[in-house]
Amino acid sequence: PHCADEGYFGLGRTCVADPGGPVCGTADECPSAQPACIDHICVECENDSQCEPDAPACNTVTHACEGCAADADCSALADAPRCLVDEGTCVRCLGAEDCGDGTPVCAENACVQCAGPEDCDGGTPICAANQCVECAGPEDCSAAAPICENSACRGCAADAECASDVCDEDGGACFDEADVIYVATTGTA
Repeated sequence: PHCADEGYFGLGRTCVADPGGPVCGTADECPSAQPACIDHICVECENDSQCEPDAPACNTVTHACEGCAADADCSALADAPRCLVDEGTCVRCLGAEDCGDGTPVCAENACVQCAGPEDCDGGTPICAANQCVECAGPEDCSAAAPICENSACRGCAADAECASDVCDEDGGACFDEADVIYVATTGTA
Protein backbone atom coordinates (compact mmCIF):
# COMPACT_ATOMS: atom_id res chain seq x y z
CA PRO A 1 0.00 0.00 0.00
CA HIS A 2 0.88 3.65 -0.40
CA CYS A 3 0.13 6.07 2.39
CA ALA A 4 -0.59 9.47 0.90
CA ASP A 5 -0.18 12.40 3.24
CA GLU A 6 -0.71 14.83 0.37
CA GLY A 7 -4.27 13.73 -0.40
CA TYR A 8 -3.63 12.77 -4.02
CA PHE A 9 -5.71 9.59 -3.72
CA GLY A 10 -8.56 10.78 -1.48
CA LEU A 11 -8.34 12.27 1.94
CA GLY A 12 -4.93 13.20 3.29
CA ARG A 13 -3.19 10.66 5.54
CA THR A 14 -4.91 7.71 3.86
CA CYS A 15 -3.43 4.49 2.53
CA VAL A 16 -4.30 3.15 -0.91
CA ALA A 17 -3.24 0.18 -3.02
CA ASP A 18 0.12 0.51 -4.75
CA PRO A 19 -0.37 3.29 -7.31
CA GLY A 20 1.98 1.57 -9.82
CA GLY A 21 4.71 4.21 -9.93
CA PRO A 22 6.28 7.06 -8.00
CA VAL A 23 3.75 9.55 -6.63
CA CYS A 24 3.93 13.10 -8.00
CA GLY A 25 2.28 16.46 -7.91
CA THR A 26 3.89 17.64 -11.18
CA ALA A 27 6.10 16.11 -13.89
CA ASP A 28 9.11 17.92 -12.37
CA GLU A 29 8.95 15.45 -9.47
CA CYS A 30 9.23 12.39 -11.75
CA PRO A 31 12.39 10.41 -12.61
CA SER A 32 13.72 10.51 -16.20
CA ALA A 33 12.50 6.96 -16.93
CA GLN A 34 8.94 8.05 -16.06
CA PRO A 35 8.88 11.74 -17.05
CA ALA A 36 5.10 12.31 -17.14
CA CYS A 37 2.79 12.87 -14.17
CA ILE A 38 -0.76 11.59 -14.76
CA ASP A 39 -3.29 11.31 -11.94
CA HIS A 40 -0.44 11.89 -9.46
CA ILE A 41 1.59 8.90 -10.67
CA CYS A 42 4.85 9.13 -12.64
CA VAL A 43 4.46 7.23 -15.90
CA GLU A 44 6.62 6.53 -18.96
CA CYS A 45 4.59 8.60 -21.41
CA GLU A 46 1.66 10.89 -21.91
CA ASN A 47 1.93 10.90 -25.72
CA ASP A 48 3.98 9.38 -28.55
CA SER A 49 6.57 12.18 -28.53
CA GLN A 50 7.96 10.81 -25.24
CA CYS A 51 8.68 7.38 -26.75
CA GLU A 52 11.71 6.06 -28.66
CA PRO A 53 11.75 4.46 -32.17
CA ASP A 54 12.01 0.91 -30.78
CA ALA A 55 8.76 1.45 -28.82
CA PRO A 56 7.19 4.53 -30.46
CA ALA A 57 3.55 4.35 -29.38
CA CYS A 58 2.27 5.57 -26.02
CA ASN A 59 -0.50 3.30 -24.73
CA THR A 60 -3.12 5.77 -23.48
CA VAL A 61 -4.40 3.30 -20.86
CA THR A 62 -1.14 2.06 -19.29
CA HIS A 63 0.94 5.13 -20.27
CA ALA A 64 3.79 2.82 -21.30
CA CYS A 65 5.70 3.03 -24.58
CA GLU A 66 4.95 0.06 -26.84
CA GLY A 67 5.92 -1.18 -30.28
CA CYS A 68 4.22 0.24 -33.35
CA ALA A 69 1.19 -1.43 -34.89
CA ALA A 70 0.90 0.78 -38.00
CA ASP A 71 2.81 3.48 -39.89
CA ALA A 72 0.77 6.12 -38.06
CA ASP A 73 2.60 5.17 -34.85
CA CYS A 74 5.88 6.18 -36.54
CA SER A 75 4.69 9.36 -38.25
CA ALA A 76 6.57 11.66 -35.86
CA LEU A 77 9.91 10.00 -36.68
CA ALA A 78 11.39 11.53 -39.85
CA ASP A 79 14.24 8.96 -39.99
CA ALA A 80 11.97 5.96 -39.29
CA PRO A 81 8.47 6.64 -40.66
CA ARG A 82 7.48 3.02 -41.45
CA CYS A 83 6.30 0.35 -39.00
CA LEU A 84 7.87 -3.09 -39.17
CA VAL A 85 4.72 -4.62 -37.68
CA ASP A 86 6.15 -8.09 -36.91
CA GLU A 87 8.76 -6.50 -34.64
CA GLY A 88 6.80 -3.41 -33.55
CA THR A 89 9.72 -1.19 -34.56
CA CYS A 90 9.82 1.98 -36.63
CA VAL A 91 12.24 1.73 -39.56
CA ARG A 92 13.35 3.89 -42.49
CA CYS A 93 11.95 1.65 -45.23
CA LEU A 94 10.04 -1.51 -46.02
CA GLY A 95 10.76 -1.43 -49.76
CA ALA A 96 12.50 0.59 -52.47
CA GLU A 97 9.41 2.79 -52.87
CA ASP A 98 10.24 4.30 -49.45
CA CYS A 99 13.71 5.39 -50.62
CA GLY A 100 14.80 8.23 -52.88
CA ASP A 101 17.56 9.46 -55.16
CA GLY A 102 21.08 8.75 -53.97
CA THR A 103 19.91 5.88 -51.74
CA PRO A 104 17.31 4.06 -53.87
CA VAL A 105 17.63 0.57 -52.36
CA CYS A 106 15.96 -0.66 -49.13
CA ALA A 107 18.32 -3.15 -47.45
CA GLU A 108 17.68 -4.34 -43.90
CA ASN A 109 15.11 -1.54 -43.50
CA ALA A 110 17.61 1.21 -44.35
CA CYS A 111 17.83 3.23 -47.57
CA VAL A 112 21.24 2.64 -49.13
CA GLN A 113 22.97 3.15 -52.45
CA CYS A 114 23.26 -0.58 -53.16
CA ALA A 115 22.73 -4.04 -51.72
CA GLY A 116 24.67 -5.91 -54.43
CA PRO A 117 26.54 -5.37 -57.70
CA GLU A 118 23.27 -5.42 -59.67
CA ASP A 119 22.47 -2.02 -58.11
CA CYS A 120 25.70 -0.41 -59.42
CA ASP A 121 26.87 0.46 -62.93
CA GLY A 122 29.21 2.63 -64.97
CA GLY A 123 32.42 3.74 -63.30
CA THR A 124 31.36 2.38 -59.90
CA PRO A 125 30.34 -1.25 -60.57
CA ILE A 126 31.19 -2.73 -57.13
CA CYS A 127 28.88 -2.63 -54.08
CA ALA A 128 30.95 -2.41 -50.89
CA ALA A 129 29.40 -1.48 -47.53
CA ASN A 130 26.20 -0.44 -49.36
CA GLN A 131 28.08 2.09 -51.52
CA CYS A 132 28.75 1.84 -55.28
CA VAL A 133 32.51 2.11 -55.70
CA GLU A 134 35.12 1.57 -58.38
CA CYS A 135 36.89 -1.20 -56.43
CA ALA A 136 36.91 -3.19 -53.22
CA GLY A 137 40.33 -4.73 -53.85
CA PRO A 138 43.08 -4.89 -56.47
CA GLU A 139 41.26 -7.68 -58.35
CA ASP A 140 38.64 -5.06 -59.36
CA CYS A 141 41.24 -2.78 -61.01
CA SER A 142 42.81 -2.88 -64.48
CA ALA A 143 46.47 -3.53 -65.21
CA ALA A 144 46.90 0.17 -66.09
CA ALA A 145 45.72 1.25 -62.60
CA PRO A 146 46.24 -1.84 -60.41
CA ILE A 147 46.04 -0.35 -56.90
CA CYS A 148 42.70 -0.04 -55.07
CA GLU A 149 42.91 2.76 -52.52
CA ASN A 150 39.92 4.39 -50.81
CA SER A 151 37.60 2.42 -53.14
CA ALA A 152 39.20 3.89 -56.30
CA CYS A 153 41.76 2.42 -58.71
CA ARG A 154 45.05 4.22 -59.23
CA GLY A 155 48.41 3.55 -60.74
CA CYS A 156 51.30 2.22 -58.69
CA ALA A 157 53.79 4.71 -57.27
CA ALA A 158 56.37 2.36 -55.75
CA ASP A 159 57.82 -1.10 -56.44
CA ALA A 160 56.51 -2.43 -53.09
CA GLU A 161 52.91 -1.96 -54.28
CA CYS A 162 53.31 -4.57 -57.00
CA ALA A 163 53.27 -8.39 -56.68
CA SER A 164 56.33 -8.46 -59.00
CA ASP A 165 58.05 -5.78 -56.88
CA VAL A 166 58.49 -3.70 -60.05
CA CYS A 167 56.36 -0.62 -60.77
CA ASP A 168 56.42 1.38 -64.01
CA GLU A 169 56.34 4.61 -62.05
CA ASP A 170 55.92 6.70 -65.23
CA GLY A 171 52.89 4.73 -66.47
CA GLY A 172 51.51 3.50 -63.12
CA ALA A 173 51.30 -0.17 -64.13
CA CYS A 174 52.94 -3.08 -62.36
CA PHE A 175 55.20 -5.18 -64.54
CA ASP A 176 54.18 -8.83 -64.85
CA GLU A 177 56.56 -11.17 -63.02
CA ALA A 178 57.21 -13.04 -66.30
CA ASP A 179 58.59 -9.80 -67.79
CA VAL A 180 61.01 -9.12 -64.92
CA ILE A 181 64.65 -10.17 -65.18
CA TYR A 182 66.43 -10.42 -61.87
CA VAL A 183 70.12 -9.61 -61.75
CA ALA A 184 72.43 -10.84 -58.99
CA THR A 185 74.04 -7.85 -57.29
CA THR A 186 77.15 -9.89 -56.35
CA GLY A 187 78.17 -10.38 -59.98
CA THR A 188 78.25 -14.19 -59.81
CA ALA A 189 75.82 -16.57 -61.40
